[in-house]
Amino acid sequence: MTTTIKLITFNSNDYHKAFKFRNDLLRKPLGLDLSDDDLSNEINNYHFGTFENEEIIACLVGTEKDKTTMKIRQMAVSEKYQSRGLGKQMMIYAETFFINKGFKQFELNAREHAIPFYEKLGYHSVGDIFMEVTIKHVKMFKVYDN
Repeated sequence: MTTTIKLITFNSNDYHKAFKFRNDLLRKPLGLDLSDDDLSNEINNYHFGTFENEEIIACLVGTEKDKTTMKIRQMAVSEKYQSRGLGKQMMIYAETFFINKGFKQFELNAREHAIPFYEKLGYHSVGDIFMEVTIKHVKMFKVYDN
């Protein structure tokens, strides 16, 4: 399997593929639709995709919280490609990209079942479980210290 991870340009063909992918994997199963969300900041976000040939098989969005903190959002891997290390590769790729841009802290809201995945990547839970988009999440942080 030859895969490529890349930064996706907003409003490009790959962006539209990633948007549909995020909606199909993360929102539709919950009875929600990304098109109903406030998408005005999409142009300012960092969008990443993992592709096999032209097919998107994983995605991740980064949103700048401040000059040193990046929020990781909407990380997803296609079900048929899970347990192959693609999620880990995607996270490492995005974190490295953000570290090279000067970000030192990462935060995310992890779905309850994904907490062990993020813990293996060095993230730590903070606070109690909360509901977001109709399912349980926990806030997690990671600090990069050279």
